[in-house]
Amino acid sequence: MIPNRKPLILVITFLTALTVLFTLHRSKILKSVSPAIDNTLERGKLRQLFINWQSEEIKRQHFFPRNWCNPDSVLVYGKKENLDSIKGLIYGFPLDSSDYQFSFADLNNDGKLDGLVVFSPLQCDGGNASEWLQWQVFLLSYQKEYKVLDTIQVNRFSSKYSHSNGFYWLDSISTNKIFGTYFEFKKDDGRCCPSIKRPVIFDFKQRKLIFMGDIIIHE
Repeated sequence: MIPNRKPLILVITFLTALTVLFTLHRSKILKSVSPAIDNTLERGKLRQLFINWQSEEIKRQHFFPRNWCNPDSVLVYGKKENLDSIKGLIYGFPLDSSDYQFSFADLNNDGKLDGLVVFSPLQCDGGNASEWLQWQVFLLSYQKEYKVLDTIQVNRFSSKYSHSNGFYWLDSISTNKIFGTYFEFKKDDGRCCPSIKRPVIFDFKQRKLIFMGDIIIHE
């Protein structure tokens, strides 16, 4: 008697089809997560670029080394390094990673990931004059390299909406856009609490303010 192989053939066919479907599905999943993996790698490179910039800033004596950033060490450090003046050398980098805010996007619209890092530096002499100071560091792709730009002053992006008691804090970027908040102290405001707070948007390519609060800017 010849055994009936039809059920066995059906099972094998079903398992083969199932394997093919699983392989195709897995391929789609891998394709969908690949950009995220690449994005993660690029973010890591940009973070390392920022760390390298910090090291260079300390070497250039633009920032105090972390172990010297305290009132008792400021003058001692100045003498140790034979500095004629420590003016401008009162800042240090925050120690806690949560004090740094990173934002990643293709800011200059060249198909590569860029970064913005903002933080409030430590005032090593113990004062509080820099309470509202924010350092803004752009990590921008340029041809096949990346450049660190820490001298972009967004307060110069607008001549109409600038005030001696006002300033901008940045928080994030997207393609050709920089987002932040405009703060301004009124006459009777305490040092802690500026009365005016408005969301702002800057056009990066044109270097101008295009939105403040509910106002669309035309300059």
